Amino acid sequence: MKLILPLVTLLCSINAEGNSLRNRKLLGKGTLDYFECILIERTTDFDDDDDEFDHICLGDPEEDGDYDMMYSIIDYNDVIPDLDIDGLDIMENPGRYKLILTNVIENTEPIITTTPETKVDIIDLEDEFDEKDELSEGRRLVGGPKLNGRSSLAVIRLTVNGNQPAPSADELAFAWFGVGGNPQSFVTRYEECSFKKLMFEPASGNGFRNGVIEISVNKAINGQSTEEMIYAGIGVLKRQLGFHPDTKYDHMAYILPPGSDMGRGPGKWVAFAYQGSNLSAFNDKQGLYLTHQVHEIGHNLGLTHSSEGTKTYGDRSGYMGSGFKMISGPQTCFNGAKLWALRWYSDKSVEVNVGALRSRSVYLAFFGQYDRVSKGSNSEGVLIKIGKNILKFNKKTGINSETQEFGDTVTVTNYPNAVYPSVHEAALSPGGKFSFDADSRRVTVEYCKETQQNGVSKAMMSIYAQGSSSTCNNFDSGLDGGSRPVAAPIPAPTRQPVPPPTRQPVPPPTRQPVPPPTRQPVPPPTNQPVPAPADSPTPRGIGFGCEGGEMKVDLRIFTNNSPDKITWKLKVRRGEILERIDGYENSNYEYFHSYCVDVSKTLEFHLNDLSGMENPGGRYTLSVDDEVYSEGDIVPDEVDYVQGPCVIAGQSRMQFILNTGLAADKIDWSLDVNGNNKYNGGPWSRFPGRNLHFFSNTCLDSNQCYTLIMRSSREGSGGLDRGSYEINWDDKNEKFSTFESGDEEVTHFGKCDGSFDQQPQNCNCSDNPIGW
Repeated sequence: MKLILPLVTLLCSINAEGNSLRNRKLLGKGTLDYFECILIERTTDFDDDDDEFDHICLGDPEEDGDYDMMYSIIDYNDVIPDLDIDGLDIMENPGRYKLILTNVIENTEPIITTTPETKVDIIDLEDEFDEKDELSEGRRLVGGPKLNGRSSLAVIRLTVNGNQPAPSADELAFAWFGVGGNPQSFVTRYEECSFKKLMFEPASGNGFRNGVIEISVNKAINGQSTEEMIYAGIGVLKRQLGFHPDTKYDHMAYILPPGSDMGRGPGKWVAFAYQGSNLSAFNDKQGLYLTHQVHEIGHNLGLTHSSEGTKTYGDRSGYMGSGFKMISGPQTCFNGAKLWALRWYSDKSVEVNVGALRSRSVYLAFFGQYDRVSKGSNSEGVLIKIGKNILKFNKKTGINSETQEFGDTVTVTNYPNAVYPSVHEAALSPGGKFSFDADSRRVTVEYCKETQQNGVSKAMMSIYAQGSSSTCNNFDSGLDGGSRPVAAPIPAPTRQPVPPPTRQPVPPPTRQPVPPPTRQPVPPPTNQPVPAPADSPTPRGIGFGCEGGEMKVDLRIFTNNSPDKITWKLKVRRGEILERIDGYENSNYEYFHSYCVDVSKTLEFHLNDLSGMENPGGRYTLSVDDEVYSEGDIVPDEVDYVQGPCVIAGQSRMQFILNTGLAADKIDWSLDVNGNNKYNGGPWSRFPGRNLHFFSNTCLDSNQCYTLIMRSSREGSGGLDRGSYEINWDDKNEKFSTFESGDEEVTHFGKCDGSFDQQPQNCNCSDNPIGW
């Protein structure tokens, strides 16, 4: 056993305000002679595209050897110096160090407070335990994450005092493990991206079904603390399973009920994960979405965020950037820096010796064809590392067909280390160059052109140091690390500008669109093209600016395998058609359309797929002033009503999202204000058996009380036939329901007097969701 004394810093900023190792546990008052816990890194993602890093401490309050309670340690007495990252490096070594404190105070809240007499020691557990024994028999705290082989995953649906998560166990099994036919589940993405080097398997044991277990906690939770909920849930799991889940499962994903708090108010967080460890947690419905799942487990695997410019989540070419609220997509992987860190492709990657570099040629193969690339080649690889920059051919096809940014380019990503986010540096098209400093030398990479060899797509890359020249015009001469001398030094090229990305805001709460404010259904578009009016605005390129009093509307369409069957119309309500498209040419391709529209107008977006398939694939995103207002999978029938920013004082935004299920002809809805009807829709008698999607985003008077009534005339049990609806008011979720039975459901929201008896949220879901 080795004591590390004196202390280097304690990893987080512990200061006079009490910012600290942030953990939770309900303790009795009194002084403790001795307290110990194990240091872990936690990354929390919030709903405003912000993140937060905590260096937390896992304690053992029951003294049973299970370090599973998260504690806050407040150091008003300044006895704990900062643990410098270069000293103990908790992020790269989660669970390696044990913190021992003497003479501390335990509070009535989940907090430990130091005193002037507190002494601090740190123990390196690698010297205390035999690593192999610890990993095979004990809890997985030492040794780091498994990046290869088979990993067990337990998804825990946690109900607290009767408050349960909206997703059912079946829906979670569909999203995480593909049970029921989900083609793009969590396990599928890791299997495909790793080429089966990392395979996640559903957990089994007493109470598990398809990798999901449902447990209930019935105890007071202090401030709806997520940490206390999880700690209580672990206790229930230990009793039910007969063992600590850490001893058997490589990863545990907790799905928490709505209203839980991570310190910024109930429901404001998206998810969090222990960095390089085994636990992640998701806020209610966030646990359904593929990007969130892959992202948080990515943190468990040791990955940090993918940034661009000043945006922590700015690099959307892979899963460690900003996410989307979609269950079956997008189909992509990770950026170059993350793929290098995961080491799945290490046998088919090239690392350039910058010190010996003059000029050389390298074939950069598309990583999605890794299995067809030769091993150990010095002239060909799926990743190229030069100094701290990683090159990846981000071809938009196959397992990467739905990458959200920099498609069909060679990306350059800076990978400083495993502690800080990677940084997107450049996206090169053929002929593009990028220069940077590496190991005190100026290096230029040039994308000569794309080629095909034995069916593998490759970017021909020339890499040369200052004073040497490009090999693009004589590519073969530079292969195998060769160099080409020049008579005189040539100044390094200047860096080519990369267009700034559009702001990626937080997607709307769900993908299921909503009923229009009319009773009549929207007839499906015909197959005949309809020309736009002569005064229709001309589409502009992504990134332009609009005039004062106008809002910028961006539409992105990701086509499926039948692009000619995709039709849509975007128009001003009761006004001009902005554009109408009757089919596209390219499959699995991203199309962009942008417009400037009077900010006071309401838009109608009608999207149809005429292939006859219920789930044809592809997706769309509709944004206003760079904020995503609606997005989701392309479905047979979709209608969105979008009003721009609420510019009038005293207005709040109402979102109504409806997935009709298979009984659109038997349901209708109305929105009343103070007893007077304002909007209504349905029944859609012309569409029996059709699953319609509607989305409405409307500005309403903040000072009124609103009543939304969903009605069903379906014979038998009533309700929706495998549908759902959602109401959001002023950025707060008011209702999510699958309305499985009954004649009607009533929801009151806005400025109401509190005399209404709100119906409970209805989500006893038994079937796989349609269109999610």
